[in-house]
Amino acid sequence: MLGKQHEAVALIASAAAQAPSDPEIQFRAAEIYEQGGDHAAALNKLALAVHMGYSVADIRRDPTLAQLRKDSRYQKLVEEKAP
Repeated sequence: MLGKQHEAVALIASAAAQAPSDPEIQFRAAEIYEQGGDHAAALNKLALAVHMGYSVADIRRDPTLAQLRKDSRYQKLVEEKAP
């Protein structure tokens, strides 16, 4: 949000390397990529977060992902994991 996309990506990559199975980190990575306009990377990280057990309800409420919600891949991802 502060225009420091490269720094944010580097920091989240470091966090993911330290805790690769943490769904919260994968979700935050999805937010960072989405804010930077990298929708494909955001979807990949979001899929990892969901696969690791991140709450689909929380994903649906996150305002950062508003544009991503228009993508059919996003819709398929959250529909597959919906309760």
